[in-house]
Amino acid sequence: MREEVIELLNSKRLPGRLTSEQRIMNLGAAAKDIIFDGRNYWELQDSHWVTTLRSDILVRLRGRGLSSKVEKGATQSECEKVFDHIQQVNRVDGAAPFINYPPGLVKLDGFRFLNNAYLRPTQPVRGPTRDPAADFSFISGLINGLFARSELKPLDYFLTWLKFSHRAILNYEKRVGQAIFLCGPVNNGKTLLSSKIVAPLLGGRVANPMDYLTGNTQFNDELFACGLLAIDDEDAPKNEQERQKMIMRLKAFVVNANHMYHPKFCSRLNIKWIGRVLVTLNDDASSVGVLPEVHKTTQDKLMFFASQPYDGVWPEQHVIEERCSIELPYFSDWLLNTYEPPAEVLCTDHRGGVKSYFDPVILELSRQQMYSYNAEELIRSWIKFAAYWTNPDVEEWTGSPTDLLTDMASYDPLRGVTKDWTQYKMAKSLTALAKQGGAVTFAGNAGREFTIKRTLL
Repeated sequence: MREEVIELLNSKRLPGRLTSEQRIMNLGAAAKDIIFDGRNYWELQDSHWVTTLRSDILVRLRGRGLSSKVEKGATQSECEKVFDHIQQVNRVDGAAPFINYPPGLVKLDGFRFLNNAYLRPTQPVRGPTRDPAADFSFISGLINGLFARSELKPLDYFLTWLKFSHRAILNYEKRVGQAIFLCGPVNNGKTLLSSKIVAPLLGGRVANPMDYLTGNTQFNDELFACGLLAIDDEDAPKNEQERQKMIMRLKAFVVNANHMYHPKFCSRLNIKWIGRVLVTLNDDASSVGVLPEVHKTTQDKLMFFASQPYDGVWPEQHVIEERCSIELPYFSDWLLNTYEPPAEVLCTDHRGGVKSYFDPVILELSRQQMYSYNAEELIRSWIKFAAYWTNPDVEEWTGSPTDLLTDMASYDPLRGVTKDWTQYKMAKSLTALAKQGGAVTFAGNAGREFTIKRTLL
């Protein structure tokens, strides 16, 4: 290549022998695998696109036999000709990780981008015996022991979610997936499952998005370079305001493919990202308080799983890492090519392909932490005290949040409690209860009146 570049770039030495098309082709050969995004130069090194200084690119071109000196009668040196070609022909509208597309140049919405994503998902390898208990005994034992057994088959929901997620990363499929919340006792393997099994299957890169979700930073470039966003309950929001921000942005990660990519010291860029979110929580009341509300608009975007205590003694950390590293390719092959999800967990109406699962105990614990649950308790007490409900034939009440608070405050046992409530808080809580579906519903289309049924008791 060096000799060809020297010969074909130097038009002075070879007058008239090169056509314009040949010169362009050979400029392209010299500039191969070097991209300019208007700010930075990018170079392909070991199958990975990395930013490179102009001075380093110059060293590289000199190493290919090109001169950086402007010869007599010329206006550009050989190296400058290549830089000119890079800046015009090899220029892109931006560089960002597009994990759902092959690395390299990507054309989206009429723009050219450099996809600098660098995921290395576990590649499937056929196991020696094709028997899970033999080929990946540690992983099999961990997963089978971690998920609580019930007639609802939670393990099948999780394995189906993992199968489709793993396949999507391997094959660049644009398949969405629910955010997973795995709750259980301390030291039972939740984080191990997330970091040593799920993360490698989804590309090997994982980030904690909590600072971004809670609004403590606007920079998010490391998040979109990962196939998995993992959260631990140790990073729980510090207050209700942070919690609400977290839930809103978390929902956007699951629902939207378009996101605003914002690295430090760089312009924002609208990119496409379809990754996965896995949250591991202890199963105490304070930890499950970070769970988002489940209602009609969110139930197909979330899953709540309960996990059990670990029945055994954990090996040393280096042993765990070694076992996972050896067994993961076999587990990958079994998951992709052998495991068949039961028909009852599949969902053709959802782009993720699997129905959402909610452990009933975790779901109820999460409801009890919501502000709307306080309103539900207050309404139950009101139904017991209010004169309106003394007639056994009355099955429901309809009115506004103001009507409800006014009537509640007229009863001595409730007067002290209702002082802490405003029309806004009650309206918000009633709206949340109505979205959950049950004994509180919207009355008509106005949205300011609600119907409360006696069955709430």
